[in-house]
Amino acid sequence: MTTDIINLADYRAARDAARPPPAKEVPIDEVIAICLERPEILTAWEAHFLVSIRRCHRDLSLKQRAVLQRIFVRACGVVEPDNAL
Repeated sequence: MTTDIINLADYRAARDAARPPPAKEVPIDEVIAICLERPEILTAWEAHFLVSIRRCHRDLSLKQRAVLQRIFVRACGVVEPDNAL
């Protein structure tokens, strides 16, 4: 039996290239509203997070944007095959 070695960077590059580009940029306020319209998919922490960043009047940190994106992907029903980036 031979063992194939897969270069993880090559795999991720090919996977990302196969994804269609986003249709358009969605404003953060709209993203938050869409997520809050689906309370059945939210944990209590996520719901509190969304409400708190909606009230915030400053730019979101990279970490906050990443969390918001993960919630938004779930709210839109898009399932990522490999979340480990």
